Amino acid sequence: MKTWLLTGLCSLLLARGGVAADWKAPEKPDPQVILNEARDDRRAGRFDDALAKHIWYHRNALKYQPGHYGVRLSFALSDWQELAGQFMPAMVALKEERELAKANVLQGKDAFPAFHEYVAFNRVLDDEAATKTLFADVEKQRPADAGKIYRLVEPALIRSKDYQTCGKYLKPKQDYELLLLSFRLRSDARFAAHRAHLEESFTKGSATLVGLLVLNERRDEATEFAHEARREWDNAGHRKAIDDALAGKLPEPQG
Repeated sequence: MKTWLLTGLCSLLLARGGVAADWKAPEKPDPQVILNEARDDRRAGRFDDALAKHIWYHRNALKYQPGHYGVRLSFALSDWQELAGQFMPAMVALKEERELAKANVLQGKDAFPAFHEYVAFNRVLDDEAATKTLFADVEKQRPADAGKIYRLVEPALIRSKDYQTCGKYLKPKQDYELLLLSFRLRSDARFAAHRAHLEESFTKGSATLVGLLVLNERRDEATEFAHEARREWDNAGHRKAIDDALAGKLPEPQG
């Protein structure tokens, strides 16, 4: 009963985003400034204002700065989750926004960004099972959309050892060409600072592709792409990852 009353009170305070706080967005808002202020408010114990700013940022940041797409689904949500650990209305709001993302996915509204948002919420809420459940629902209701969002759920499927579902969405030639295109940027001086990341991504991506093919009993294709990956980059760590994949051992998934 106490839990129900607390949840109800939090919902009233939120009023669909209208948090009981004095803060209002300025006429010309800067999303980064508002996100920074939300962190400062949390540290100072101004939880109502911090929550109001997190909700505003999540709903409005991309209107003003599209480049915040990644920050919005990573650092910003992690900050919001920290607030939620101290302030129950922030947890209620976090879960409410997650449900809005889920509803958009189920209604077919911007399938990829909506599902990406849902996955990000589940990451901070430590609820990977919810990600897999929603993906299964999309598979049943709109198979075409499932193919578009598969990459977002692949890490969760691998961690749960659901290799069969992964196998349905593998496009080896296309997948490898994309990995190769990204990897070859390492030779471009403009990407010098990202060289290590590009190399790591190529190794993990290639090994994941090879391993999933092996685990789906597509050994001939796995051998073909293992050979291509080794030929592209003669590196000891890279070769070991590919050899492990041929033995059915996948690298730790990212995401």
